[in-house]
Amino acid sequence: MNTSSNTSELTKGPIIDMRRMINNITRNSLLYNNLSNKRFNINKNGNVIGVVSIPKSFYKLGETIDGVVDFSSAKLPCYQVKFFLQTTEIVDSSISISSKANILQTRKIYDSCSEITLYASRIQFKLTIPTTAPPSFKTSAISLLWAVRLEITMPLVHKQSDQIESSFGSSPMLKLMNENHKDYRETLYLASSSLECGVFDCIIPITTFPLLKFSDASNIFSTSFFL
Repeated sequence: MNTSSNTSELTKGPIIDMRRMINNITRNSLLYNNLSNKRFNINKNGNVIGVVSIPKSFYKLGETIDGVVDFSSAKLPCYQVKFFLQTTEIVDSSISISSKANILQTRKIYDSCSEITLYASRIQFKLTIPTTAPPSFKTSAISLLWAVRLEITMPLVHKQSDQIESSFGSSPMLKLMNENHKDYRETLYLASSSLECGVFDCIIPITTFPLLKFSDASNIFSTSFFL
């Protein structure tokens, strides 16, 4: 067997520089989105709660997701927002030995943070993608999807949308305080011991690429994936 001839035949073909391709995708995504960040409107029953902005939707392992939530155009108040950086594993039922309810979606959280949003018009969040985490991938049977999940806590609403807007504009957090004492000199308010709250989630999908160790740009076999 002529090993040298086989090696030369392999190197004659086009060399795919995976590291350069990933760098180009993530860099071009950032440059493009510097002009216009990725914006996602959050609403409940047609009423705006806030607008989430992230700089790009493509990341490499080890990078940090810096995002902003803007409440300046909100029609409904928001008490708290929790942020989760998570993966969702979707397995086809044809290859699973477990029940469909158990294996259809398996989630893992890699980073999280939370912010109290009482009277806030704008908040920031930061989530770091671990270097040891698996990148995004998709096959015919198994997929691993990355996403930023927002868990939003807000008051239960029993009014119509037009009444909601007017009441929120005048006193957005009126139920947070209860009148405890009032006379001709002063009025004393105390914090409410409990609130009627509702929680709902929203998902912002992102794509993550693996880290690559590259020592020689002319040798395709020196490129290694770190999963």
